[in-house]
Amino acid sequence: MARDKKRRVPLAEELPTGEDAFAEAAASLGFDARFENDSLSGDKELPKDDSPSDISDFLKGRKAGLRIERKGRRGKTVTLVEGLGLDDVSLKSVAKELRKALGCGSSVEDSRVVLQGDNRERAGRWLSDRGVRVRV
Repeated sequence: MARDKKRRVPLAEELPTGEDAFAEAAASLGFDARFENDSLSGDKELPKDDSPSDISDFLKGRKAGLRIERKGRRGKTVTLVEGLGLDDVSLKSVAKELRKALGCGSSVEDSRVVLQGDNRERAGRWLSDRGVRVRV
């Protein structure tokens, strides 16, 4: 049996040693490693996807119902956030923020947000902080 030839790994002498060694190594492997600004100084603020103030704006004054459900989910408990009256795009952003804030999985099903686990109290507190009237 003949052995397959393996890819040749560059020796230490062949690796780039210049000022921007990482970019040279990435370029030699076929990656584009050009950046406009490589420094991450504290002066600049990183961009935010959905800030809580944006979500608070379209949640303020709404009503929501929280309940748990186990049927049809193989015995797993989920928390349903119903009655927000938002479109699918807005519901997805609310589900994403809830997922980040509560540390649980979330999705949107039939114009309701589904949270993994029994998170009625925590989700209710999060929603009421953003101006939603919650009934449990």
